[in-house]
Amino acid sequence: MQTAIDIAPLGELADPGTIAELGAAAEAAGWDGLSIWDSLGVDMGTVAADPFVALAGVAAATTDLRLILCVAVLSRRRPQLVAQSAATLDRLSDGRLTLGVGVGGDPGDLSLFGDGAPIADLVARTDAAIAVIEPWLSLSPMRASVDALREIVAAGPPRA
Repeated sequence: MQTAIDIAPLGELADPGTIAELGAAAEAAGWDGLSIWDSLGVDMGTVAADPFVALAGVAAATTDLRLILCVAVLSRRRPQLVAQSAATLDRLSDGRLTLGVGVGGDPGDLSLFGDGAPIADLVARTDAAIAVIEPWLSLSPMRASVDALREIVAAGPPRA
């Protein structure tokens, strides 16, 4: 069995330096991984650290600790930027990233910025993003990703 610490990067824990220190302490104590949420903190009335940046800090402070993004909210993130950030973080950490992806469960994180939609639309948006991200991360030919991205662009921005 492997074990990980799960951090909600909110409030005082929104400081990437603090998260990196916790990662180093977790590794020293024998934990296998550190999991971090992808939240903006809107529904909790606070601020949140960007999970990719925070995990980059943990990567720099550790050597073996598994870095777990649980979960990247694809319904409010640009898929090409998720792919770029995930691939960069995975290279930086020598392959220690585990990327979880999902629709997102904090309505305030979506609706406040115009990304709210019925769940079926959020799921469709997430599926389309996965079609862009997966080939990129598996180093497959990019044609499918470019076509999927063109469909997302042609559909226009999400409407609340």
